[in-house]
Order: sequence, then structure tokens, then C-alpha cells
Amino acid sequence: MIQVLPKNLSFAEYLAYDDRTDTRYELVYAARYMSTPKLPTISVYQLSEGEYQVLQFRGAERIISATFPDLILTAEQVFVGR
Repeated sequence: MIQVLPKNLSFAEYLAYDDRTDTRYELVYAARYMSTPKLPTISVYQLSEGEYQVLQFRGAERIISATFPDLILTAEQVFVGR
């Protein structure tokens, strides 16, 4: 029997979901939902040992990227278009 949930669950809600059975479920497709940051933020994801690590940069912080090590750019420069 397939049970249709009324809405998409957050990851925390998914982990806490109880269908009152001993059935185990596998999370196949997942999306990271982020709330809107109070400050404009650049997120750089880097694959490390099979998992993505995120670095976040704001304002005058220089963006650091293993893919582009010679990049000299701040988050602020990206958002103001300089």
C-alpha cells in the first residue's frame, strides 16, 4: 500500500515521520531548503569524501574556491556587479 503525504516534508519532518509501522524508508531525492538569508550570501559547495561541504561568504569576505584558486572576488562585488 502506498501512502500519499499531504505536503512535502522538510528533512527534519521526514526524519520524525511516523507511519506507525516498522517499515523503513529510503530518502531517494532530497533538496536542501534554505531560508532567505538576512545578508546576501554566496554559497560554494565542494565535494569532499563523497559529501558536499558548503562555505558561505558575505559582504567583504573573499570568496574561496578550490576549483578557482586564483579567484579574487568578494561576495559584495558579486551582488553589486563590480
